[in-house]
Amino acid sequence: MSRHRFARALALLSAGLLSAGVLVAGVLIGPASPAQAVSLGAVTLSEQTGDVNTTPMFATARTATPCPTGFGETTNLRLGRPGGPYANLARALSAGGWDQNPLEFAADRSLTRAVAGIEPATTVGDGEWWVIVDCYSLTAGRSADQFQTSIFVCGDTWKVGTSCNTATATRTTVAVDPSPVPAGTPVTLTATVCVPGDQDGCTPLPATGTGNVVFSRTEPATAEPPVELGTVALTEGRAVLTAITLPPPEGDITSRTYRITARFVPDAPGHLGSAATSDVAVFVGEAPAPETETTLTVTPASPLPTNADLVLTATVRQRTGPDEPVGRVRFEQRLTGTTVWVVLGTADLADGRYSHTVAPRLADGNYSLQAVFVPADEADFVTSTDTLNGYLVGTPPTGPVATATTLAVSPAGPQREGVELTLTATVDPSAASGTVKFLDGTTELGSATVSGGQASFKTASLTAGTHPLKAIFTPAAANAYGGSQSAVNSYVITAGDPADDDGGDDDGGGGGGDSLPRTGVPLIMVGSVGLLLVVVGGGTMLVTRRRTAPQPVAWPDAR
Repeated sequence: MSRHRFARALALLSAGLLSAGVLVAGVLIGPASPAQAVSLGAVTLSEQTGDVNTTPMFATARTATPCPTGFGETTNLRLGRPGGPYANLARALSAGGWDQNPLEFAADRSLTRAVAGIEPATTVGDGEWWVIVDCYSLTAGRSADQFQTSIFVCGDTWKVGTSCNTATATRTTVAVDPSPVPAGTPVTLTATVCVPGDQDGCTPLPATGTGNVVFSRTEPATAEPPVELGTVALTEGRAVLTAITLPPPEGDITSRTYRITARFVPDAPGHLGSAATSDVAVFVGEAPAPETETTLTVTPASPLPTNADLVLTATVRQRTGPDEPVGRVRFEQRLTGTTVWVVLGTADLADGRYSHTVAPRLADGNYSLQAVFVPADEADFVTSTDTLNGYLVGTPPTGPVATATTLAVSPAGPQREGVELTLTATVDPSAASGTVKFLDGTTELGSATVSGGQASFKTASLTAGTHPLKAIFTPAAANAYGGSQSAVNSYVITAGDPADDDGGDDDGGGGGGDSLPRTGVPLIMVGSVGLLLVVVGGGTMLVTRRRTAPQPVAWPDAR
């Protein structure tokens, strides 16, 4: 082989090895994290201000860009003091792909409720807080960089920014008529915007020229982006959008729930924006009972001193209409690590709330507290529950922090054989790290690492029948957190139609193909190793290939 040809082959081989090595290193090891988090941009909130006790704190939170490349496996929305620690404001977005498109979250708790989930125990206080979005890689963990926006808490009010500015806060409410709605029936959306006053009074905004209301819809059961329904100018504090038809249920499903959002966008700097949501069910056949939402407030916040009074307060609202739910609230407690709920007492509606002072007082320990709304007539309203985990009474324990694990399965059952299910375990407190095993009875389906308080696993292997699904959390450090397991989720799988069978495992599945069938090995890792082997093989062939009758080369004389 000539010296030039040999040098060229060696250069090609070196370049190939370097490229493949970098790619494999990027998959297996991940980029080095900087010492300090860098903001990836702002988190845009649908409201610029609100009450610290309002649920949800705001309707939606968005980012202008996706997560950093390679950190799109899971992402979550969190709240805390600058630099942390933080607690979740919404369910984490899992299933991957969040480094491809901008992010959007639907908040599901108040600022007060979120702060109650911060470990170590934290209370709401005046000053600066951060709303952040974290991004996670399957192999490299959490990105050191994050999206973040500052808010400032002033008493019972929070505002975007880093000070208590002088702009006037507003309150928006939205109503859907009719609600629930028969499939194909147009609905009317009415938003009311006012300035809150004393004793829950609210003064409508001036007649005209104060701003617009943007109406949109989402489906809480899916991760689809919002669909804008229309924009209406505010007149005498009201904006009305008529003749809106919501898509009906599909297939065998008889009811489909939409979340309607009305977002006030002021024209002048004198008022702050605000938003509200209302859920509406579109049904086929007999109308379902309206859904309710219960919010539990605990006074004082955790930790409660030994032998002190504890007051539990619940507010109940109709999620799918303006009617006030009628019934009672049952308050319960459960010591962390046990499975039995103990009734503390019941309460009737008084001044729009259900309130109960716990007597006798709770003994020292770590508790889960729960408020359960029980309608007076189950045909009129649907029961609802709100649970607060990790409420401490007495001196904080010196041993491992107790955890609580819950399991959710999506899509909701029953489903046919072959449908891919996502099992999501939520571990509280969210700071606990470790792994979750997903079981079908005593059979282990798979496991996943906890990230941001959640772990997810997908399966399409369940056969027809009822499956007792359960999630078991095992902490990474047993001296820091205790293990826990979820309640059993009895999930029904129905027999599939053989005509729908398209061969299933022949090609490893569509949807992007994140991993090899049955192995769980990421395809990018397999592709990287394959690329490395191809480059090494090609270089070897260039170096060792024999040539017939090589021609002599006249090398230039050295001078």
